[in-house]
Amino acid sequence: MFDRLTSQSIKVIMLAQEEARLLGYTFIGTEQLLLGLMGERSGRAARTLSQFGLDLRQMRQEVEAIIGRGSGVQTTGEIPFTERAKNSLRLALEISQECNSDYIHTEYLLVGLLDVEGGVAKSALQNLGIDLSELRSRLLQTEEETIDEMTAFSSDLYQEVELLITQLYKALSKAEAISRKVDDRLNVDADSEENDLTAYVGYSLDFATTNRLEMLSDTPRSDQPGLKECLKELGDALMGNVELTNADKADAREQLLILIEASVDHESRTMPRDTQRAARLAVKVLWGTTMTLTADSPLIEVSNRCLPIIKQQLGLDEEAG
Repeated sequence: MFDRLTSQSIKVIMLAQEEARLLGYTFIGTEQLLLGLMGERSGRAARTLSQFGLDLRQMRQEVEAIIGRGSGVQTTGEIPFTERAKNSLRLALEISQECNSDYIHTEYLLVGLLDVEGGVAKSALQNLGIDLSELRSRLLQTEEETIDEMTAFSSDLYQEVELLITQLYKALSKAEAISRKVDDRLNVDADSEENDLTAYVGYSLDFATTNRLEMLSDTPRSDQPGLKECLKELGDALMGNVELTNADKADAREQLLILIEASVDHESRTMPRDTQRAARLAVKVLWGTTMTLTADSPLIEVSNRCLPIIKQQLGLDEEAG
């Protein structure tokens, strides 16, 4: 799902995390997503809400009046979504498909919030006197403004380039996996071959990923583990998760291989810009993989701990110029 978000919608998710921390909450609810939509400012959702006379400060006050402030406990890593927030994102995806859009724009995120029953975001808008039917209708009507056409085109083009880069890495990783699998079959003896192939399917990292991972140096920092340790732990958690389908695991392996290739380039100080963009997208996809898991899933804890470290050590927090 996350690979379908536009750059504006991704910014909304990031701002929602900051709004949750600002109010002292350890989760992202529909209200934080609404505040993120208003804080993003340039998207169609923010512009439409502004046309209804709403501003970010006013909405923050209304949200705080409804739910109060949280415990103030600071969290590290990604903040989890509530079930209603997850449902709103699923609805946003469905709405984008109904509108024949390849991407989830900010207006679809807002319509998703309006369609979730019992959400704080919906209550806040109603308390401020907003006609939700009129708001929904205006968000989904054909946009005739031309001032934002070039911005929307650039955003969609950037997303298409990211997808093409990811597809290229997938093709390369599959070719390498086939090559290494053939080599391994030629070299292993008959007694161990069956066990190796069983391990290869669905329960552990494939040969290509494991071999590339072993190329990394084992250099943990004084205050945190190194890239090799984080990638290994994340890979084991993904492959050992019983909630993910085999298709999910296959895609996760491909995203891990992208991060491993980026780590190899990073260690040799030769990471191209395209590799950095592909690695940034891989982190987003792996993060999105955990969205539908149960709250007590060990994979969520490992992802929240390892992915921020991987992003930091690869320098992915900085936007590529």
